[in-house]
Amino acid sequence: DYYKNLLNSYGPEYTFPILLKELFEILRDYGGQIEVPCLKLERWGKTLYTFQIKATDLLKISYVYRARPATIKNEAYQRMLDPRRLKEIGELLREKKFEVNFPNNIITNINSEHINFTSEGNQPFGSLKIENKFGRIWVIDGQHRLYSFLNADNVKEDFELIVTAFADLTYSEQSKIFATINSSAKKVTPDLIDYLFSLELPRNYIGTAAKICINLSNEQIFDGDTLYLGFEKPRKRTQYLGIHALVRVLT
Repeated sequence: DYYKNLLNSYGPEYTFPILLKELFEILRDYGGQIEVPCLKLERWGKTLYTFQIKATDLLKISYVYRARPATIKNEAYQRMLDPRRLKEIGELLREKKFEVNFPNNIITNINSEHINFTSEGNQPFGSLKIENKFGRIWVIDGQHRLYSFLNADNVKEDFELIVTAFADLTYSEQSKIFATINSSAKKVTPDLIDYLFSLELPRNYIGTAAKICINLSNEQIFDGDTLYLGFEKPRKRTQYLGIHALVRVLT
C-alpha cells in the first residue's frame, strides 16, 4: 500500500528513485552539480543555507523520510502526501494564480559532505553547489508545495522555490522542527476561508455562496442571529450561525 500510494502521488518518474533508495540503497545520479546563489548563516550552533532553486531541480534531488512500520524505529516523522491536495495546488499553479507564489521557505536538511559553499572574503553571500543526486536534500516542511509541481508541467521548469536548508541535523532534530512548525501554526477555520473567498474577484462558487450569505445577513434575514465569519466567536454558542455551514447548504 505504501508504494502504491507513492505511485499515485508521484507518478512513475519520481517514484522510481524512491524505490531504488529505500529497497536497494541506490541513489539515482543525474550527473554534475546544481549551483545556486546562497546566503549562509550561523545561528545557535547550526549552519543554515537560504537559496532559490528551480522546482525541477529540487524535485529531482529531494527525499521525504515518511513514517511507516518499516521506518518508525528509525525516527521517521513525515506524513504521506495527499494526492487530492497536490492536484488542487497544481491546478492553481497551472493557472498561475498569485496566491500560489509560495513566498515562504521550504525547510530542509542537507548533508555538508555533499555541498560546497564559496564566497569572497568569507562573506555570507556566495555560491552553493549541491550534488545533483536523489536524496541530497531531505524535506522537513513544505512537501505539498514542492510536489504540487508534479501537476504543473507548464510552470515547473521556470518556477524558483525559496529553500532554507539546515546542515547535518539528526533525525530527532528534523522531527522536532517539523513538530514545532506544524503545532505552532494556528489553523484557519473553514468559516474564515469561505469569508475570504467572498472577497475574491472574480469569485468561485464558494465565494459566490458566501457573499450571498453575507448579503442576507446584512438584510437581517437570519432572525437576529450573528453570522460567524471565522473571527472572534460570540460568547454564547446559540447566538451565531457559521457561514461555512450555510455555504455547504448552498453548494
